[in-house]
Amino acid sequence: MKNYICISLVLVILLICLTACVDLSNKDATNLSVDNYIDSQTEQTTILETTSVEITATEKVSESNNKMYAIDYEDATSFETALNNGEKVEGKIVQFEVNDYQPSSALGINCWAGEHLNFISDVEIDVKKGDIVIGRCIKDASKVMFYSWKIPFEVIEVKEQELKSETSSDIPTTVVNKNQTKVSSSAYSLKNDDVKEVVKLLEEDGFTNIKTEAIYDLDHTSIWSRSSLNWVETVSIAGENSFSEGDIFEKKAIVNITYHAFEKDNPDTVYNKYTVSQLFKDLESNPMRAEDAHLYEFVEIKGRVSEISPNGNYILICDNSDYFDFDFIYCGTEADEFNDYIYNLSTGDTVNIRGKITQVNVVYDYKIDVYSFQ
Repeated sequence: MKNYICISLVLVILLICLTACVDLSNKDATNLSVDNYIDSQTEQTTILETTSVEITATEKVSESNNKMYAIDYEDATSFETALNNGEKVEGKIVQFEVNDYQPSSALGINCWAGEHLNFISDVEIDVKKGDIVIGRCIKDASKVMFYSWKIPFEVIEVKEQELKSETSSDIPTTVVNKNQTKVSSSAYSLKNDDVKEVVKLLEEDGFTNIKTEAIYDLDHTSIWSRSSLNWVETVSIAGENSFSEGDIFEKKAIVNITYHAFEKDNPDTVYNKYTVSQLFKDLESNPMRAEDAHLYEFVEIKGRVSEISPNGNYILICDNSDYFDFDFIYCGTEADEFNDYIYNLSTGDTVNIRGKITQVNVVYDYKIDVYSFQ
């Protein structure tokens, strides 16, 4: 009897152990399934996130390729007008046609446009004459000489000049007949050269109808102006002022050259006549009114020399009729051409001068830059 009981107990214990093993096996299987599910979901989530990032990046690239800018000035003419009117252009976007590209100009890497615009880049640009450039001004423009502007800028877009289909009427001829000639320099390269040298060069090119016109805008007392005397401002051939080296023109085409000259040499200047006492009467009556009436006026004055500077740079003149008059006008005579004349002057001599009044009631009651002695 005891043996049966022992056997029964052993069987019960075995059964319990088997049941426990099955439960553990089922739990492991369940846990494995859960882990696999979680891993699967994590992988899907990662794929979805990666796809989302890729889509977002693609959208950003697409946006960057779009023209996300507005043009403030549609052409060189409107831009130059704005500069001449004193507008600030830093950050503004301008569109212009390239007249000439000079990567080694005195101003730097230069896209020349319009009449007097020099767009200066920090890096070289793949452009040529006729291309349309859209750029952003990275600094305000500045005057570099006379009417010319220097505009630091960066390129946004370059639209290359469209090439025409090569029909018989579109293909430019490279054959120069006896009535034609090739210009040996571009319009840009002729700027700021001496007018006589430019005329000589164009004559050697074969042009027969060359006209020059002076721009009387230089102050003969300024060192900078004196160094710029006779510099060429513009050259146009048959009305074309942005021609390139090698362009073909008729030899008889009209060539117009403008150049800078001293203001004092303008033959059309009208000089208003005064006596010394008349000018001082206006000053004593009302200094403000006298300045408004006479500052920068071209005048002709007759007076008596009361003092001559040791270096000949100025003389003082007073009223010719009153030897006890102590109202003096300072007359600047810096020009070298006056040296011999001043050398032969004496105090008490009567002189008749022409010039421009450049000061009223400042350091001197009146200061005149002498243009000539009559």
